[in-house]
Amino acid sequence: MNLFLFDQAIQFDSLAPIIFMMKKQNKKIIVINTNPVNLHKKNILLNFIKKNNTSVLDYPPTNLSFQIKTFLFKLITLLPKKIISKSEGFWWRVSNNIYFDKSHFINFLVKKNIKNIFIPNDYIFKKKNFFYELKNIKKIKIIEVEVGARTLLSSPYGKNSFPLSMCDYFIASNNNIADIDPNQLEKVKFLGSLRYNSYWQKELDKINNVKFQTEKHKLKVGLLVNDRMLQKDNNFLNRLKKIRNVELEIVHKPKSVMPEKCCDYFNDKFNAFQLINWADIIVSHSSTLLIEAIQKNKVVFYCSFLDYHNEFNIKKSVFDQISGFYYFNNIDRLIESISNYSQLNKKNYSNSDFDIIHNLKGFKNDNDLINNYKKFINNL
Repeated sequence: MNLFLFDQAIQFDSLAPIIFMMKKQNKKIIVINTNPVNLHKKNILLNFIKKNNTSVLDYPPTNLSFQIKTFLFKLITLLPKKIISKSEGFWWRVSNNIYFDKSHFINFLVKKNIKNIFIPNDYIFKKKNFFYELKNIKKIKIIEVEVGARTLLSSPYGKNSFPLSMCDYFIASNNNIADIDPNQLEKVKFLGSLRYNSYWQKELDKINNVKFQTEKHKLKVGLLVNDRMLQKDNNFLNRLKKIRNVELEIVHKPKSVMPEKCCDYFNDKFNAFQLINWADIIVSHSSTLLIEAIQKNKVVFYCSFLDYHNEFNIKKSVFDQISGFYYFNNIDRLIESISNYSQLNKKNYSNSDFDIIHNLKGFKNDNDLINNYKKFINNL
């Protein structure tokens, strides 16, 4: 039996295609959401996995003390949204803590005959450590799956201790990792990101096949919201909305650990995948969703003015090199170009752009990618 654990919707985006592929191989799977206050009931992808004969648990077995704690957290979620939203730091602390009980969890592993545990690489350290300690008691393998793809090259990736994990294997989306500790090199499996293969993309098209009425003869602009974008100009959204003959839709990044009713992305008309399919232009900065935008040959307006290389010691962004993007160093120029889009010189993606994307997602051939995953999983 294989166990998958996650906290955030953005983590599940990278785990779901692995689960789907393993189900095709008739592997037995249990999925556990370990966020005590967000059950992801509106998550289209999670509901799809549930319908494919996969057991999904809202929270793992634990002791009475932890049950009381999580119950109290759920009571707090009944407060008005306005009050809850002011305490994001509190909900991050809730999410980053662990409520697993060792004896209960070991019994669960034994009863379900769990052999492999898959976790996202950005799973909080306390939770990683909990499972690492279980390895001394129960013979299990821990596999970390990299969430998304590594688009920003920064100083943390240059540390000799990367990946900072206590896993048996680390599935890397690409090989843009510098100075890996030789003692950990055998752990890293450069399999690529299964999320971006064409078979899964076609499956996502079926899952997200929702038709919305649109206004004819209007330019459809999809904005992948970045908090820094709004910090640069508080009036940015209003300025976009005022552009004539433009239909604007917004998608918030699904990384919040707030209770479900406070997660903005659940109120969006589209999810990110639907937005990319719908839009004529995608406005964003450094999001891995731009990989899918390029694969679908979408026009991308890239917000270069959101550069934060110095602030976070980032060396470069892989997306800085895409010749088919329209780059903007200030918001005014971005607004002007959307307003006069018909007058812009049209750009196309070059072979070198697709080479960058192949390297970023970690593979070029879909069949090779899937065969490598199957081989890895069968040898666990």
